[in-house]
Amino acid sequence: MPIDSGAIQLTNINIPNTFVFNKSGMDEHINSDCLHVTLLIENQRVTKVIPSGFEIPEVPSVDGAGNIVLPKFTEIHVHLDKCHSIGRLKDVGGDLMAAIEEQAKDKANWSGEDIRRRAERGLQELYNAGCQAVRTHVDWLDGFEPPATWHTMVQIASEWRHKMVVQCAPLIDISLFSDKVRADAMVKQIADADGILGAFILGHKNLENCLHVLFELARKYEVNVDFHVDEGMNPALNGIEIVADVLEKADFNGNVLCGHVCNLMNYEPA
Repeated sequence: MPIDSGAIQLTNINIPNTFVFNKSGMDEHINSDCLHVTLLIENQRVTKVIPSGFEIPEVPSVDGAGNIVLPKFTEIHVHLDKCHSIGRLKDVGGDLMAAIEEQAKDKANWSGEDIRRRAERGLQELYNAGCQAVRTHVDWLDGFEPPATWHTMVQIASEWRHKMVVQCAPLIDISLFSDKVRADAMVKQIADADGILGAFILGHKNLENCLHVLFELARKYEVNVDFHVDEGMNPALNGIEIVADVLEKADFNGNVLCGHVCNLMNYEPA
C-alpha cells in the first residue's frame, strides 16, 4: 500500500481487545485483556492494526514501551460552573438538598471572572487527562431567560472549540415546560447557542405533560436532551420510568441521556 510521507508506526503497544473488530491472526498476540500490536498512523489517524513483529520496514517507527493506547475520553457529566468552589463552602455533607442549599450561598461569588477562572481550570484538568469532549451542566435558576452564568459558559465553550468539544446543558426545572409558549422561546435560545436541552426531575407533579412539551420542543429545534433524574433514594421516585414511557410515544429521534438515576437501587433485579 502507498505510504504517506507523514506515516509512522507506533510499535510495542497494548490495546484493549474490545477496540479491535477483526482479530484474525492475532490470537498469539493476546496479553491478558489486550492485544500486543503495532499501529500504523497516517495523517494523525490510526489506519491499520498490525500484529507485533510484522511492521512495515519502510515506515519510521516509535517504540511505545509496552504502554496501553486508548481513544481520548469523553466526560458526559460535569458542572464547570460549580467546580473548584468546595474550599469556599462551610457546611459540606448531608443530603442532596443540603448540598444545593450550601452551593446556593456560594453563588454570591459567581462573577463572570470567577466562573471563567474555575471553569477553565476544570477544563484544563480534563484536557490534560486525555478528554476530547465534555458536557457541562449549567445552573439556570427558575426563570425562562438565560442567566449570566449560561452566557459565560457558552462563550468559554466556543473559545475552547479548537482544543476539545465542550457542550453546555442548562439545568432547568422541568416544571417550566408547563408554560409551552415561554418554554418555546427558552429552548430556541438554547438551540441558538448549540446547547443541549437539560432539565432536572425529582418527584415533580404534572411530569408527563411537561415531558411531552419538552420532547416536542426538542424535536422542533433539533436539540438533544439530558436529564438529571431521580437524584435521590426515595423508593417513590419514578421519573426514569415516566421518561421512558413518554419517550416511547414521542415523535423524537434525538439522543436522550439520563444522569444519576439513584433510585435504580430500589428496583428488583428483574
